[in-house]
Amino acid sequence: MKNRGQLPVSPNIRGNQDLTPVNFAVNFLSPSGEKIVPRLRCGHLPLSGVKQCMQTVRMRARHALPVLALLAMAHSARSEPTLPPEDLAAAFSAAGFSPSPDGRYIRCQEDPPTLSYMPGASKVVDLNGDGNPEVWITESSLFCYGNTGSAFVLLTRDGDGWRTLLDEVGMQQVLDIQHFGWPDIEVGGPGFGKFPVYHWNGQDYQLAK
Repeated sequence: MKNRGQLPVSPNIRGNQDLTPVNFAVNFLSPSGEKIVPRLRCGHLPLSGVKQCMQTVRMRARHALPVLALLAMAHSARSEPTLPPEDLAAAFSAAGFSPSPDGRYIRCQEDPPTLSYMPGASKVVDLNGDGNPEVWITESSLFCYGNTGSAFVLLTRDGDGWRTLLDEVGMQQVLDIQHFGWPDIEVGGPGFGKFPVYHWNGQDYQLAK
């Protein structure tokens, strides 16, 4: 959660020099990264009362933190789809990952493991809002993936199994542009310049020309 007890103070000064309308916005981030913005107002004050107003706002924000945390968690639980463990295991398997004895999922076989290695991680999403889940699966390794250092697989539910939509070396970036209801996906990496972008053609992701 952002700005825990530390408020960005930016009074909005309008009108004459004697009365100052002081409005504060405190930004909190939900676990899914979405912004929750409760606005705390002090109204029109003489300039001499601004400091006291700031102290009051800080106190109110601290008291509001537990409630805001619960709201953020509830919001995240509603907006982020989840999968049973057996379905997630099937998605890892479809992406070419194997379970290790310690419970990690591994595709890149480093021998010996390097400090750059991070095992498979997953995030369940619904990219096109149709209620059918997609899963991002990522893995990091300089040994396997070069200077980019990471790779990702995007899968979608297909009947009782999973279908791979993208399997790329790089870092995925979901863009605001959409085709047929699906967002474009950029494959980022080190350096500057234009990175490849994939868009949905109605059935699959294809490289944009």
